[in-house]
Amino acid sequence: MSGELIEAFGRTDIAALDSLLADDFIITQSSGLTGKVQLMDAWKSGRVKYTSASDLERSVRVYGDAAVTTDILTLKGKNSSGDFTILARYTSVWVKQQGRWRIVAARSTNITQ
Repeated sequence: MSGELIEAFGRTDIAALDSLLADDFIITQSSGLTGKVQLMDAWKSGRVKYTSASDLERSVRVYGDAAVTTDILTLKGKNSSGDFTILARYTSVWVKQQGRWRIVAARSTNITQ
């Protein structure tokens, strides 16, 4: 579940990310809410490209056809401002849809060093 997402982030694997994110996916960040359509557009256009992703900590709790994952992630990449490195706490809610785990909601909070 969570490991598959981290691998997809690390390669900016658009097909995998599209498959992992539910159509109504939304992420809450300090900058506001972002939906799947906006994220896919940023990745497909190349405005945001991840060059690596790793998790320092991972927890998965499964509740039938729902699950909650919590991670500490390091994302490296490039955007219109240049190179970036993000260290963040990432919590996501997964649901099993048509036999496949997909993320419906997430919350990302940057960790200041």
